Amino acid sequence: MQESLPHPDIVKLHLEVNQIMDQRFWTTAVAISISGVLLGWLVPRATPEAGKAIEPATYFVTISLNLILAALVFLHISLKDYARVLTTYLKLVKASVWEDHWFCYRHEFKRKYVGYNIPQTTIFVLLVLLNTLSPWALSLLYSLKLELNRLMVIHFVSAAFFFIVRWLVPALLSADEKDIEARWSKVLGNSTEKS
Repeated sequence: MQESLPHPDIVKLHLEVNQIMDQRFWTTAVAISISGVLLGWLVPRATPEAGKAIEPATYFVTISLNLILAALVFLHISLKDYARVLTTYLKLVKASVWEDHWFCYRHEFKRKYVGYNIPQTTIFVLLVLLNTLSPWALSLLYSLKLELNRLMVIHFVSAAFFFIVRWLVPALLSADEKDIEARWSKVLGNSTEKS
């Protein structure tokens, strides 16, 4: 028989879930802030000479930003997965009526609610697209010449890397809710047999 979870443990887990949700918000806020700063660096202080090639520093900034955004989106996904592990546990041990209701709501209206993930993913994707298109924006605004070179190729590869991290990593590494529930059920079943 499953032991009831002590109140301090329930409080600790709820606080941990709240902290994770806060961290997910902050990863998005940090992504917006860093993008603003780095994209701001791309705007020339003086009007560049028309017909001149895009500066290599532009690509170093955009490549760096794509890699930073990939790291932040990986953290964001990891936090989401960890929160799901904790909330599924709270639901299974009947320590949160809310988690049970939220589970039912999500599965009843799977395509009819937005939640955190879609808006935050949209922000990350828009930041990467804005960053990836910034050399073209500079070339249009200042009549600069875009040349296909190694830096431009690396620039595109870094953008592709972001999308791989965002969509392929979760597909390969993230457990879905049913898997997490099955794992917890096994652990909880084993822990009750040992007691």
